Order: sequence, then C-alpha cells, then structure tokens
Amino acid sequence: MQNYQSQDISLYTHILINTCAFVSTFDEQEFSVAEKLLFKNALCHCPWKSVFATDVLCFISRYGSASLCESHCTLLITILSETPSMKRDVKKRLIRLLARLLGFAKVSSLRNILTDWLNGE
Repeated sequence: MQNYQSQDISLYTHILINTCAFVSTFDEQEFSVAEKLLFKNALCHCPWKSVFATDVLCFISRYGSASLCESHCTLLITILSETPSMKRDVKKRLIRLLARLLGFAKVSSLRNILTDWLNGE
C-alpha cells in the first residue's frame, strides 16, 4: 500500500470538485436545467458566480460528448455576436470561456464551429 499525503486544497476547489461530481450524475432532464443555470450564471455580473459556472461548464465540455462541446461553443458565439451591448467584463469572461471550450473541441468540431460562425449562422 502506498503512502499518500493529503493535500490542502482551497474551499473553492473543494466545492468545484464536488459540484462537478454531482453534475456528472444528472439525468437528461436534470442536466438540461443545470445547463441553463450554468449559462445564466456565466452571463452574471458577479465574478464569483460567473467563474464558478464557467469552470463547471469546462468540466462538462471536457468530459461530455464532442457534440455537446460544439453546441456550447456555438451558443457562446451566438450570444457574443447577438449581444453587442453586453458589459465589457462579462464579454471578456465569455470570450475566455469560449477559448477554453475550443481547446476541448475536436478538430472536426472546430471546423463546424468556425464555418458556422463565418457564415453567420
């Protein structure tokens, strides 16, 4: 048996890990509700709510399906392009989230996302 040392983690990290574990147990209906709440909070003006929601969305995109990641990226592009009056700090956070999500997308998904975006769809 190996000897593992316990690591101190921040309260934020502890809550994030447990929230992501909880979200991963959701069925389709529960996930749909959670997804809406996460995007609502990602658009929130409160930085802590927004950062937490974006971290959970990144977990979902990283460990979810490629099509789910693609749909999240497409949704963010739509929100960013159709909401020109968005506050600057919120817009920056959404752009950072999009950049993080694009890092999880497959190459074929990236092509679809960029093609749709360039075609204005």
